[in-house]
Amino acid sequence: MGETLEILGRNGLASIGTGSSRSQAEAPQILERHGIRIGFFGATDIFNSNLNGAESGPWVNALDVERLAAAVRQLRPRVDAVVVSLHWGEEYRHLPSQRQRDVAARLVEAGVDLVIGHHPHVLQPLAWVEAGGRRGAVAYSLGNFISNQDRTYNPAHMAVQAGDSRDGAALKATWVKDAAGSAHLAGVTMEPLWTENNALRPAGARRAIRVVRIGQRTGPLAELRQRRIQDVLAGVAAPPPVRLAKVARRPVLRVPLPPPAPSPEPEPPGAELPGPVPAEAPIKAEALP
Repeated sequence: MGETLEILGRNGLASIGTGSSRSQAEAPQILERHGIRIGFFGATDIFNSNLNGAESGPWVNALDVERLAAAVRQLRPRVDAVVVSLHWGEEYRHLPSQRQRDVAARLVEAGVDLVIGHHPHVLQPLAWVEAGGRRGAVAYSLGNFISNQDRTYNPAHMAVQAGDSRDGAALKATWVKDAAGSAHLAGVTMEPLWTENNALRPAGARRAIRVVRIGQRTGPLAELRQRRIQDVLAGVAAPPPVRLAKVARRPVLRVPLPPPAPSPEPEPPGAELPGPVPAEAPIKAEALP
């Protein structure tokens, strides 16, 4: 981890959620672009092995929801927006767990504008969440970016779900400042990604793994994965298996998060806006597990 942090710093890349000490790992990074100041926090809800030792040594920020919410509230007056990156959720599950939903609601209530999730190795929905009179966007999982999973997936002979760990998404968020100098999250877009992997290559061919913008491609495989990505981001966790030959052609895919509709009356704290994520149970911001 120390080597990674050194390389990031040497290349001018900010890091969050880890550091050479506990205080550094828990501290926010504040970046300013085009006159908008954004604060970033990072934390993990899951460890393979928690190797944190002395607080003065290398540290990974473990998710403590109340401590993180307090840090967000403290930071909020100093920035225009707050983004939290969370390593959370259940592997290979396409819908967020109640734990994820509860944490998201608590953080939005505290002042977070955007939650970016990862860990499940598959995509999960993108949704607006409302809590405590505030509204924020939550990308529950961006799927895999570069990986060697599902490398033997053959769309001609396997169900579409067999390739899900090669799906991913790049998130683009746009903030806009009004005439009074107040910034708001104007839109969120997911760029569909796909990991090309030639594990089933002919003998003698060179091994190759690369990430491509599958939403900008055409052809049977692109159309198959575009449809699957759109279904998952919309909260359709397990559509019927689709074979390559049965997929009709479709235009290049862009998956925007629709702007939130104005509420006719205030929502109760912790309520989630109607959207693509089917409610397994009402969000209770005050009752985290």
